[in-house]
Amino acid sequence: MNKFLVITIAFIAISTVVQVSVAATISVDPAYPEVLKGDTFTVDIYVEPEGSEVFSAQYELRFNNVLLTTISQEKGPFLNQDGVNINVLTNKIGNTNGTIKYGETRVGEPETIGGVTNPAVLATITFQAIADYGTSELCFDVAKLSDPSINPLAAQTNNGTVKIVGSHIAIFDTYVSEKPYPNLMGTHHGVIIPDQNITVNRIYTYPCPGTGGHGESVIIWNETIGESVEAQWTGYYNTNDYHNLSFNREITLKQGMIYNYTIKTGSYPQIIHAPEFNTTGGKIRCTEFIDINGKRYTDCIPAFRLWLEEE
Repeated sequence: MNKFLVITIAFIAISTVVQVSVAATISVDPAYPEVLKGDTFTVDIYVEPEGSEVFSAQYELRFNNVLLTTISQEKGPFLNQDGVNINVLTNKIGNTNGTIKYGETRVGEPETIGGVTNPAVLATITFQAIADYGTSELCFDVAKLSDPSINPLAAQTNNGTVKIVGSHIAIFDTYVSEKPYPNLMGTHHGVIIPDQNITVNRIYTYPCPGTGGHGESVIIWNETIGESVEAQWTGYYNTNDYHNLSFNREITLKQGMIYNYTIKTGSYPQIIHAPEFNTTGGKIRCTEFIDINGKRYTDCIPAFRLWLEEE
């Protein structure tokens, strides 16, 4: 091959790499807040232009209105950080359907005022936790940025997750904020060792977003003292409650004792990919997980919560 042609091709390839731009990001911050029932807390919608000039921005955010209610949504400093006037185009809270909408634009001649290139908070949302426990995703259904010529800018989103944790009631909870994927339904066998006495009568299985992940049957027992409890799934009879199973009786899991568990899951619940895990309320260890295809693993821990639901 001609040396000049080789050099030219190489130069074009290098130029192509250099010209690749990084997409702007729209994020929920903090991404993984943990709150108690009744808590009022805020999250920011944070925009990182990554070198782009942003002239207008909008988003639609979805949340679980069984777990959270939105109190307010306030404009942030992002688009007027240089003192330019702002026009808020939409600011709507939909607690009945679990959606929040917001949009704003800079006001003035685009050629004169341009866009902003520094990262900042676009808006601040105030929520209140209204459930005893549970996990709500904060997901962008729409996220758009435009430049001064009203051309759309490439943007990626970083969703959030709000976890409502127990208050004074002792719990055993294997949930983690990191995304515990990939996962499959199947049957989990293992042991849990509480680090305190924990009285329980309910189990909640954490689903993967967009799935019906749930526990179908659960047995927890201690061979030494001969105690055991079990729970059975009864179907999708209540769309807000089918992830919760009630044990056949109340049991106190004693500090330092080893309890065996067998949990059969349906759909796509969350799985922690580790053979052993120190978590809220003690330690859990996977002895075997058999997935729906018959494959066996020793590093799959189901994400679930044990607690006492008081009458």
